[in-house]
Amino acid sequence: MAGKGRVNTMDFKGAIESFEKAVEVNPKSAAAHFELGWLYDQKEPDPAAAIYHYERYLKLLPNSAKEDMVKTRVLACKQQLAQSVSWGR
Repeated sequence: MAGKGRVNTMDFKGAIESFEKAVEVNPKSAAAHFELGWLYDQKEPDPAAAIYHYERYLKLLPNSAKEDMVKTRVLACKQQLAQSVSWGR
C-alpha cells in the first residue's frame, strides 16, 4: 500500500524502497515484483533489475493476464541492456 501511495505522489525512489521491503517480507508477492519491474523499467531505469523482477513475477503468476505485456517489456529491457554494453572496440 505504501508503495502505491508513493507512486501516486510520483516518489518513485520511495516507492521502490517500499516494494523492496514488501519483497523482503514476502518474496512470493507477485504484485510487488511486478511493481518493481515497472518502476525499474519506466521510472528509475535499471533494465537488469526490471528483468529480474518481471521474471520473478512471471514465475509466481505464470498465467497472468499481463503475461504478454511483461514478456514484451522483458525483451525491451534486454535490448536496452545489450545496447548499453561496451564491446571494447
